[in-house]
Amino acid sequence: MQEALERSRAIVAKVEAYQSAQVEKLRAKNAVVIHGVTNGLYSHVGLEKQIRRLVAAGVEVKLAGANEIVLDWSFNGTSIHCGQKMRNLWSIICRLVNTNVLFEVGFFLGTPPHPDALQWFYEEATKMCTTGITLEGENVPLSFRNEIADSQAQTVTAGLQYNICHFGCDQSGRGANLLYGLRKSTKFSKGLGALLPPAYRKFWVEWKQQQPAAVHYVPKDGMFQREDVTGLVTPIQNVPLPLIDPPEAHHGIWGGEAVIKGFQKRNQYKRRVPHFWVPVLRRSVVHSRVLNDYMAVTVTDRTLEQIHDHHGFDHYLLKTPACDLRSMLAIKLKKKILEELAAGCPKLASDPIKQQEYLREYACYLEQYTPEEIEWYGLTYGEAISKVKALTEETEAQMPQKILFRQQLIEQLKEAGIREAQDGDSEAMKGLNDSSSSSSWLSKLSFKPKNW
Repeated sequence: MQEALERSRAIVAKVEAYQSAQVEKLRAKNAVVIHGVTNGLYSHVGLEKQIRRLVAAGVEVKLAGANEIVLDWSFNGTSIHCGQKMRNLWSIICRLVNTNVLFEVGFFLGTPPHPDALQWFYEEATKMCTTGITLEGENVPLSFRNEIADSQAQTVTAGLQYNICHFGCDQSGRGANLLYGLRKSTKFSKGLGALLPPAYRKFWVEWKQQQPAAVHYVPKDGMFQREDVTGLVTPIQNVPLPLIDPPEAHHGIWGGEAVIKGFQKRNQYKRRVPHFWVPVLRRSVVHSRVLNDYMAVTVTDRTLEQIHDHHGFDHYLLKTPACDLRSMLAIKLKKKILEELAAGCPKLASDPIKQQEYLREYACYLEQYTPEEIEWYGLTYGEAISKVKALTEETEAQMPQKILFRQQLIEQLKEAGIREAQDGDSEAMKGLNDSSSSSSWLSKLSFKPKNW
């Protein structure tokens, strides 16, 4: 009995080793991008890549009669045998609306629960719904509908923080035939937020939706780990710590660090107490070559290490995404450096040799942004709303329609040669210009009030 059990264990170990070897071969050949997720493996082919493949094959991906791509999507699976284990094979299938064109975005192989198997698809789909996709030099908007019919698939997608337009709703998230409830309102779906350009939405995705790098913990590779002492096998869970950004964090550059709130058991026989872990801060001077300025800021040891690893303060700011900078001071400095590079480094005009050297050195960062994206980069949501409000008021500042229609009527009468139009024109202009306090509405009354 014991020998049979050992043989079965050896067979299972060989099967798992063979599967791991095949996965490593696929990863080495870059044939399939495979991620380790909860209780399984996930391969993300890529939504944008598949759409571009359809375009290259001559398929009309836009909705008939509209400059828009609308997709149905489904997440469903079936049970299969993998060696001695029962696993589920779930695939993410997209279909062009009103067509029979199907394509696979990714698949999951493992055992439930697997809510993180949709993370990459939701991140890419949400980003594309926000910014659209550029096809043949034209930005095409993208929207989704949801046709999930399996109850288990609905349970998996219910707890995800990312949201894609559900089946039956329009671009604003409203619809009469909603299957799974109303779409949650976002900052960009109503009011002035809906008028924000894609350039700002691209920055918002980089700042608020992109997953930041792990700073306060060391992420582990693989799906499971074995304890050295007990031999217990436990799943690997790389869960980011909840971070707190105090107002002082935005007045310095903390290198992605923040305040952590937790509990600490300081004595074996006493209860745990709340504790805040705060980074070690110090005052230091950093130098920006592009801005040609020295700045005294509050930094951490990790900030100095990042500056040294990137070979300069400017390289550190330009290479690091906004989600890793975290500090508004660092993001504003990055915006200022990009504006300076776009203007040709006018602060270095006194030294043309150094000016041309810096422009060549930092030109690779400038290629990643358009002038409009630099203009909207680094703005908070309130600042972006104020900016779009000011632009809207400038474009909509026009003459009231009552006066406009009156002038148009007078012009038509002039063209018709009617003499009364001349008198009406002079009276109209006199009424518009003579709008002082002397021409009050009281002076036009046929009677005079008391004490007039």
